[in-house]
Amino acid sequence: MARTMNEMKKRFSEARVKCHGMPEEVYQLADYLAKHINEEVVPTGITIALICTMDDINKGRCGFGGGNCSFPDFFVEHKSQVLAQACYILQIVDEITDAEFADAVRTECKDAFHWNVPKRVSVSDDNEYPAYVKAAIDWWAEAIQHPKMDNGDNSLGNLMAMLGGSSLAKNFSEDEMRAFRSTLATGIISDIEKFGCAQLNVDYGPDRILHEAGEAAGITSGFAFPCKTYMRVSKDKVTVSAGHAAPNETIWKSA
Repeated sequence: MARTMNEMKKRFSEARVKCHGMPEEVYQLADYLAKHINEEVVPTGITIALICTMDDINKGRCGFGGGNCSFPDFFVEHKSQVLAQACYILQIVDEITDAEFADAVRTECKDAFHWNVPKRVSVSDDNEYPAYVKAAIDWWAEAIQHPKMDNGDNSLGNLMAMLGGSSLAKNFSEDEMRAFRSTLATGIISDIEKFGCAQLNVDYGPDRILHEAGEAAGITSGFAFPCKTYMRVSKDKVTVSAGHAAPNETIWKSA
C-alpha cells in the first residue's frame, strides 16, 4: 500500500526555511504547490500535482479549483526559467518528507518527466573558515547542486539547452563536497591576500579558481556551474549576481 504524507500544504510552504540556497524559481513552484496540493497525498499525488502545475505554467493559467484561482505573475515573467528549474523541486521533496516517500516521488517523476537530479549534500565546517569565506563557499556548494542556466535567452531552444544543463548536476559524495569547499576556500583566501578581494566568474564555464575546485570534486563539465554568474568576496562584503543581467545581491556583510 502506498505511503501517505500529511500536512503537505504546510510542508511546501516551509521550503524557504527547510531548504536554504535554492533558486527563487523553485521556491515559487513550492509556494504554488502549497496553495493547491491536497493536505494528504501519496507519492502519485505529488507527481499528478506537478503534471498539472507544469501544464498551468505552459498555458499561463491556473487550472486548479476549476480555473478560478489567480496565476502568479512570476510564472508568466520567468516561464522558461521556472520550467528549466522545476526538476529541483525534488530536492525540496527530499527535505520536507521522509526518504522512502521522496524516493518514490523521484521514481515516478523520472518516468513522467525524465527528471534525474542529484540529492543535496551538506558538509558543515562552520569553525574552519572566516565568515566571508564560508558565505562564499556555502553559496557555490549549493549552486553546483542545482546549476541555473540563465543567459538571458527565453526562447524554446534556450529552454532545451537549460534543461540539458540541469541534467549535468552531479551526485556528490560528502568527500567530494568537502574537497570542493576546501579547494575553493584556498583559492579565495589566496586572492584576498594578494589583491584584497577574490572575484569568481562563470560565463559559460568557470574561471580558474572555480575550475580547480570543480576538478577536486570530480566535476567534468563547465556546464555544471551556473552560467553568467559573478561573485566578489572581500573581508567586508560578499556580493553575487546570478544569471544574465541579474542585480548584485549582498549575501554577507561585516557587522
